[in-house]
Amino acid sequence: LPASVAASIETALTRIFDDRRPHSFDYELNLHGDRRMFRAMGSLGGDDEAFFVVHDITEQDRTLRALRENETRYREIFEGANDVFCLFDLKGNCLAWNPAGERLFGYSEAEVLAMPAGELLNRIVATHA
Repeated sequence: LPASVAASIETALTRIFDDRRPHSFDYELNLHGDRRMFRAMGSLGGDDEAFFVVHDITEQDRTLRALRENETRYREIFEGANDVFCLFDLKGNCLAWNPAGERLFGYSEAEVLAMPAGELLNRIVATHA
């Protein structure tokens, strides 16, 4: 094992025995040229014993990284668009209002989030038709 993983195991063991509670940590290994992520969960097995269960979380880690990247891209598009974006839920509540909406219609995001969809649309039509 790499020295960093060995050090994490030592730290986990110290915490498990000192706190008498489970402890977990994530670590990365390069196996045959493939980067793999693992989560080790350690617990007491007796007064002077501890055990670890290790899960390969590579796919979960990759999925979370891809999700974060997509969220960043979406946010950049949403915030930087010249067109108005307003995200509604199924009940007609506005969940998000981009800066273009404020520039074009004069309503701040806080104002729009507090308005029912029908009221927002009626105001926009009444003042900008």
